[in-house]
Amino acid sequence: MIKIALVASTEEAGKLAERCAAGSGGIANLVNAGSTNVVRDMDIMRQVLGDKQLTYLGYSYGSELGAMYAAAYPEKVRAIVLDGAVPPDLTASEFRLSSFTGLQARFDDLTALCAESPNCVLGPDPAAANDRLHEIVQPLVETPAPTPDGRELSVWDVYLGISGGLYSEAKWPKIVSALTALEAGNAAEVLALRDTFYARTADGAYGMDLDTHIAVRCMDSPRMTPKEQTTLARKIGEVAPMFDIDVFTAGTYHSECEAWPAPPTRDEPWLADVEDLPETLVVSVTGDPATPHEGGIAMARALGGSLLTVDGKQHGAYLLGGSNCVDDAVDEYLLDLETPPTGTRCSQ
Repeated sequence: MIKIALVASTEEAGKLAERCAAGSGGIANLVNAGSTNVVRDMDIMRQVLGDKQLTYLGYSYGSELGAMYAAAYPEKVRAIVLDGAVPPDLTASEFRLSSFTGLQARFDDLTALCAESPNCVLGPDPAAANDRLHEIVQPLVETPAPTPDGRELSVWDVYLGISGGLYSEAKWPKIVSALTALEAGNAAEVLALRDTFYARTADGAYGMDLDTHIAVRCMDSPRMTPKEQTTLARKIGEVAPMFDIDVFTAGTYHSECEAWPAPPTRDEPWLADVEDLPETLVVSVTGDPATPHEGGIAMARALGGSLLTVDGKQHGAYLLGGSNCVDDAVDEYLLDLETPPTGTRCSQ
C-alpha cells in the first residue's frame, strides 16, 4: 500500500498513537497488531476451519503474510499463491522507495500516452508533465476544493486518487479525465478515484482498513528518527518527481510510529530461511506500479518456488487483469497443485 501523508511533529505522532490505542480498545490490543501475530491468527483460523493444511492466496501485503506463514509453519502448507509480492530482500524504507519509483514509471507511461492526444491536461511534452501536475494540484495545498456531496478534496486526496488509478492501466483514462475536470473546477471525479482506491461505500464506510494498516506496520518496521524520515521524504521526491512539491518534501518529518507504545516485533529482513516447503507460486507483473517485478523474482527464489511472469502494467494479476493465461495457471495450481513450467509468461 502506497502511503503519502507525512507526520510533521512529535506531537502529531503522539496524537496518532493515542487515537489508535483508543480505537483499538486499549494499548494491549494495539500492540498485538503486527504481522507476526497475524500469522499466528492465520494458523488458528486454519485449525478452526478443520483444514489439515493451508491453501492461501495473498495479494500485495498479503504476500508477506503468506511467506511468513510458510516460514513459521512449513509442514502446514498445502498451496500458497503470492500475487504482487513484496520484496523479501528490501528494508521497509527501500521497499517504499521502490514503490514510489514504480508509481512514477507508470505516471510517465500515462503522460506519454496522454501527450499523443490533443489538448491533454498534462501537456504535450511528457518531460514537463510533472511540473504541469504540480500546477494543477498546488492550489489545493492551502485550500481544499469543495465537492457536490459536501466533502472537501485535499492535495493528499488527489495524489491518492492518481496513485489508485495508476494501479491499473485500464484506469489511466479516468486519471486524465479527473485531472481535466479538477482544473475546470470539478473535484468530484478525483474524489471518486480516491474513494475507489480505498473501497469507500456510499454511506462512508471503507472496505480497506487503513488504520489497521498503520497499526500493523508500526509493529513490523524499525522506528525511523526524524532525520531518517526526512531523508526518506527527500529521496521519494527524487525518485518520484510527480510528488515533489513543497508540501511533501519541505520541512522535517517524523515517523508515524514514533510514539507507538511498544517496539516492533519483526526483524529486517522479515522473511526467515525457508526449507522443505511444498511447491509455491509467485505471480509477478513486469510493470507493477507498487511491488516491483524484481521483488517477485526474489520472493520465488526465497521460497524455492515457481514464478509466473506477467507482462503488463497493473498491481496484481490473478482475477484482476482479465488474463485467461494467468487465471488458468493459478487455478491449476490451487486445485491440482500443478505449477506452470519454468519460464512461463502471460500477458494482461
